[in-house]
Amino acid sequence: MSYRNRIFNELGFDNPLDFDNGDQGPPGGVQVMEPAIIRAHPKYCPDRIQRFTGSCLPTDPWPCPPSDVVEDDVALSAAQ
Repeated sequence: MSYRNRIFNELGFDNPLDFDNGDQGPPGGVQVMEPAIIRAHPKYCPDRIQRFTGSCLPTDPWPCPPSDVVEDDVALSAAQ
């Protein structure tokens, strides 16, 4: 049993997973890096979970998705 406990402790399940720079995920998992070529496959389905880095204070504004920012810029430039 001590051998199993040592292996479990070496896996680092207490450490949070790194999702992106400045964005730490929950502890208790094993991180697997995927090759970038997977995203070019025609059957690739992107994740539906959107993560926003930074503080999560109730007084902070809700971040806009990148697609909304582009649409606002297009509408703004068309109005000028």
